[in-house]
Amino acid sequence: MKAFRIRENWQIWAGSIVLGIVLTALCAKLPFVSRVTMMWLDLIVINGVFCLWLGKHINSKSKPWELFIFPVIYLIGGYLFTPRYMWYFALIYLGISYLTWSMSRHE
Repeated sequence: MKAFRIRENWQIWAGSIVLGIVLTALCAKLPFVSRVTMMWLDLIVINGVFCLWLGKHINSKSKPWELFIFPVIYLIGGYLFTPRYMWYFALIYLGISYLTWSMSRHE
């Protein structure tokens, strides 16, 4: 049963790791990506769309704790690679995912 559960949610884990740690590290370390570009492109557009998808993807079959996967992984990546003021985006991502999940749950 556990193997099925991991296979079912591999998209959540893979997307969270790629966007939360890898993309955050790339945007923070590449010299041609400014903080403004990182803020708008990475933090608001790409991660925001991923949070919307995450809230929609986690349906009534899934456990609600899975909403915490991306914000926690982003917080780890943000702690390692971004300035302190960008850590608060983890709370924003949790809020966006939760609102999308709760609105799509009743459809």
